[in-house]
Amino acid sequence: MKGLAIFTAVLMLVPLAATAGGLELHVSGGPARAMLAEQNAIIVRYDKLIDHLNEILGLLPNVEGTVPQIGVIGTGLSFAAGERYWITQSLALGGSVSYFDATSGSQGAYLSLDTDATSEILFHFRTRLLQAILQAELRFLDAGVVLAAAASFGYHYSLVDTQSLFEIPEEYPETLSQLPPEIDGRFTGGGWGGDVALSVSYPFLSWMGVRAEVSYRYLPLVLTDDDRQPLDLDGNGTPERVNFGGFAVRVGLSFHVDLTAPDGKE
Repeated sequence: MKGLAIFTAVLMLVPLAATAGGLELHVSGGPARAMLAEQNAIIVRYDKLIDHLNEILGLLPNVEGTVPQIGVIGTGLSFAAGERYWITQSLALGGSVSYFDATSGSQGAYLSLDTDATSEILFHFRTRLLQAILQAELRFLDAGVVLAAAASFGYHYSLVDTQSLFEIPEEYPETLSQLPPEIDGRFTGGGWGGDVALSVSYPFLSWMGVRAEVSYRYLPLVLTDDDRQPLDLDGNGTPERVNFGGFAVRVGLSFHVDLTAPDGKE
């Protein structure tokens, strides 16, 4: 988190280095996807276990209840705000901060009609990603509609809150090995990464435009809890990397600020 704060402070100094030219402020938001490949592979196994329990326990007359699937995790919303300083008509340097949030989970229970005992199945996974990045953008077509490509690099910080509880009813006729471990905690971590983007924008006013952007981010992180224990979702003793690589689609507004002095001097 300290690295993110320092890098954000550097971004705030970017416009101070500008002596002249056009400054563009922008805000945007839209759907985004983080791969979370290792976590989703584990979720697939968990969902198969849930389906199996629902099928077997559904055949027993003295047990009631079903548990919904967890499903794929990593789809959420992303928001960004930043600035670009146009060094030339086609090249800009700038910085931005962004926020990504995704949540998925499942909760249910099986009730024993003989003993009134409840066996709970609970899985919850929420991830938040904060980014502070420096960016270079190049316009390669300006014909009313502007097409541009950009490359970014910066510091990323993530928080993952996860809960896992799999209680198996006594009525279940077999012994299950390698049950999901019980987890209830927060895992955090940060690192350096980058992304590339393509955008299309339309300046419908001299000082305002609308912009749509598609970006791809590459960012594998290792997260740990307060005791410096790494995230091990399936409890096999091997920590998992949390890969936040994925696409984001954002739509937003940009605002042009004229830095030229009223008398025409900079």
